[in-house]
Amino acid sequence: MMNNHFRNTGLFLLLFLFCLTPVFSQNWQSLMPDKKFKNWKKLGGEATYEVVDDVLVGTTVLNSPNTFMATPDNYEDFIIEYEVLVDPAFNSGVQIRSNSIPEYRDGRVHGYQV
Repeated sequence: MMNNHFRNTGLFLLLFLFCLTPVFSQNWQSLMPDKKFKNWKKLGGEATYEVVDDVLVGTTVLNSPNTFMATPDNYEDFIIEYEVLVDPAFNSGVQIRSNSIPEYRDGRVHGYQV
């Protein structure tokens, strides 16, 4: 059960422990963003994101479209593990095997969501 701090502030936490590995390799590459979000880009709405104590924290913005943090690179074979703490009133998920291309609804993120 979520405590009142999260309900009152509209804050949701996403802890992403993204790991990428080729199918037959033990060479893991973490995709967790650093505090400056180097090699990541924000797409869509106006939500804000920050890394606090190795946790990716996103804060919603009222009446804003869905907002996504995305890597500029595409990955074919990967393992994704994460934990999420989100207020049930919010729409939240993780997009995988998704795209954002100008030709589709002005770059709207689309694809699988978990």
